[in-house]
Amino acid sequence: MKWHIVTSEYPPDAGGVAGYTAVVAHALAAAGHAVHVSTRGPVGTSADGPVTVHRVGASFGRAGLRELTARLDASPKPRRLFVQYTPHGYGLKAMNLPFACWLRRRAATSGDAVDLMFHEVAYPWVRSPLRHNLIAAANRLMVRVLLPGASRVFVTVPAWEPLLRANGLPATTPVSVLPVPSNIPQICANFGVGCLRDTFAASGPVVGHFGTYGDLVGRSLEPMVVALCRRMPTLGIILVGRSNRAWRDGVAMRHPEIAGQLVCADATTSGDISRVLQACDLLVQPYPDGVSGRRTSVMAGLANGVAVVTNAGALTEPAWSASGLAVGPTADLVRTALDLLGDPERRAALADAGRRYYEAHFAVGHTVRALVALDGPTHG
Repeated sequence: MKWHIVTSEYPPDAGGVAGYTAVVAHALAAAGHAVHVSTRGPVGTSADGPVTVHRVGASFGRAGLRELTARLDASPKPRRLFVQYTPHGYGLKAMNLPFACWLRRRAATSGDAVDLMFHEVAYPWVRSPLRHNLIAAANRLMVRVLLPGASRVFVTVPAWEPLLRANGLPATTPVSVLPVPSNIPQICANFGVGCLRDTFAASGPVVGHFGTYGDLVGRSLEPMVVALCRRMPTLGIILVGRSNRAWRDGVAMRHPEIAGQLVCADATTSGDISRVLQACDLLVQPYPDGVSGRRTSVMAGLANGVAVVTNAGALTEPAWSASGLAVGPTADLVRTALDLLGDPERRAALADAGRRYYEAHFAVGHTVRALVALDGPTHG
């Protein structure tokens, strides 16, 4: 089968959707499928191993959609589009209604089967600033336009289903939770990991965080890091991921007494990141809406066999209580982390359980099997 994946970002772009798309695209190709990815970037076609990548321009505006239309029309039927949907990813300030209309027309007039993967659904209603409610309203209109043309509907977390139902998805249309795999596969490199540990912290344990250091996560992460460093002066905090230096500099300026304990890892490739994660005794991963199946940074920790401390929240699925994570209220995370740092056996057991839980529920093979089970209607 030939897959046409439409996504707002793809490596070398950074971001969870980019990494997710690349992992799934390569897994489909490894399973014997022809895979074409359409994304933003200077117009042209290139090869990412077995995956063909088409860049349609700076955005999915008029010119980009024209480019994408011409290429899809030149491709033989049947065509199946697998759309990685985040309302803010496709331009026009997260209000790209023409893109939603274009997808609906592809299903209605071009005979394409359109699978929608909702990484996010819509911006929330807010009290302030009121102008952001224009984005929230536009996002909901986009969903109402999209859904009638969908062949299958996938979500990253069950919490998105009620929002889709409230915005036009019929009660009879099934919604499937599609596993989100790690985009950081485990690299077996014991020697390299040992050298990294010596570099990061010669005299104490190593606690890591993997992410992009946005404001919402940063607000929860900073007090945790400060409290851990004050309680354990020999502790090394390893910061992995985009914007780690800017975040580290801000924390060091506000808390100069712990500046020497904060280390930024220069890890950009998946192999480098895997080695850094494995060099950590523990990862601390707080999230404003709680751990959930859409958090690729948690998946990376689980897949690489590292014990993870994280919090429950509004989007946390009940199944995480049976996972290999230390999941609890945000207020308890520092105490939980300290307890685990003092108990190597429990930490190792947690890491092992986490890796087994990841393989059983989130490894990319589960995603591929769900995608190739083409039980949805095909247009045309």
